[in-house]
Amino acid sequence: MNRFKKGAVQGSTIAIILLSIGFAGAGSFGIWAYIEYNNVKTDVEGKIDLQVAEAKRKQQEDDEKKYNEERRKTVKEFRAPEDLGKVTFSYPTFWNQYIESNGSDRKGFFSYFYPDTVPPIPKDSKDTQRFGLRVAIYEKNMDEVLKDFNEAIKKGELSSEAVTVNGYPATKISGLFPGPDKNNRIRGTAYYFKLNSKTLMIRTDADTYNNVLNENVLSTLKMD
Repeated sequence: MNRFKKGAVQGSTIAIILLSIGFAGAGSFGIWAYIEYNNVKTDVEGKIDLQVAEAKRKQQEDDEKKYNEERRKTVKEFRAPEDLGKVTFSYPTFWNQYIESNGSDRKGFFSYFYPDTVPPIPKDSKDTQRFGLRVAIYEKNMDEVLKDFNEAIKKGELSSEAVTVNGYPATKISGLFPGPDKNNRIRGTAYYFKLNSKTLMIRTDADTYNNVLNENVLSTLKMD
């Protein structure tokens, strides 16, 4: 009789052990499943957050672009000193102009434009500054002005072509312009016009402003 009791005890002990292992396994699986659920949930929520952030960013960019396009349609007039040549064109009202030299010293007219606030004009010839628009009237003929680009054109850094702008013949120079700092040169587009015995230059220092250059400035350019 004791032998049967002993066997029953051993059997129940084994059963308890197996049940404990089963519960432990189930518990471990439950913990693993919960962790995996949280990981997946976090991953999905993270992707949704990224998509929402990207959608907001794109909407802000679209709104800003639309806003700037609308602002660009409101324009004011640039008028060069008449003794240098009657030159006029339109540019956005939210752009400002800084005249470095009005040409009264017979050394040329130099003016700079930029959205809102015009950056400082470099005092040192070794410094480089980028502007939305540059306008210059040189007291020399166009051949003399353009010869400064001959070397860069030969190297393929600049391209030159004859064009017509709003009915006026011009030379278009585009690419990497010579500058004081070879590691910080300006990539832009410039148009040169014969203005009696002088030369008119209209240039932008970045492709970002080509819409203003083409749609505001050049399309309204007048020279008398």
